Amino acid sequence: MEEFFSRCCFLFFLDIFESYKVLLATGLKTYGLMIYLFIVSTLSELKKLRISLSIITEAGSCTIMYIMNSIFKANDIRGIYPEELNEDIVSGIGSSLGDYFGKKSVLIAGHDARLSSPKLYKALMGILKSKKLKVIDAGLMTTPMLYFLVSKYKAKGGIMVTASHNPKQYNGLKIVKAGARPVSGIEIGELMVKNKKAEI
Repeated sequence: MEEFFSRCCFLFFLDIFESYKVLLATGLKTYGLMIYLFIVSTLSELKKLRISLSIITEAGSCTIMYIMNSIFKANDIRGIYPEELNEDIVSGIGSSLGDYFGKKSVLIAGHDARLSSPKLYKALMGILKSKKLKVIDAGLMTTPMLYFLVSKYKAKGGIMVTASHNPKQYNGLKIVKAGARPVSGIEIGELMVKNKKAEI
C-alpha cells in the first residue's frame, strides 16, 4: 500500500515539475499570469487526485484504483473496462447512488449492447436492490429510451450502463434524476468521498 501511494505521489509531482519548467521557460514578462494558471491547475489536479486515488470499500472487500484521468466526468462516469471501471467499482458507485436517491425511490435502469454491459448491469442492479430501491429493469435499450421512461413513469431517476460514442473497450454510467435531468459524474465522485465509500 505504501509503495502504491508513493508511486501515485511521484507521478503527480512529476507532472507539477513539468509545469514548473514551462513556467521558467516563459520568462519574467508573463510570470504573474503563469503563476496564477499554475496554482489553478495544481488545485484542480489535487481535487481530481482525491477522487481518482480511490479505495472503494463495499461488502468487506477493497478495490484499489489508480486513475490519474478520473472516471468521474462532467456529464457521466466512464473508463476502460476492466482496468478503470469494473463490477466492484460499479457496486461502490451504486451504493452511493442508493444514498443519493434514497430508500424506496423508483429508478429506471438499462444497458447498451457492449459486451461488458451485462456484467456491469448485474452488479449495479444487485447493489441498488440491496439499498431498498425499487428498480425497474428495462434491460437492453438506448439512452434516449431511458430518458423517455424516466419522464413517462415519473421515476426519481434513471441509470444507464453505457459509454455512449466511446470505443468498445470503454464502458460507464449515465445518471439522471427526475425529469431526466442529468447528474454530473463529478458530483457522484464527490459524494463517494463524502460518504467514505472512496478514500485515499
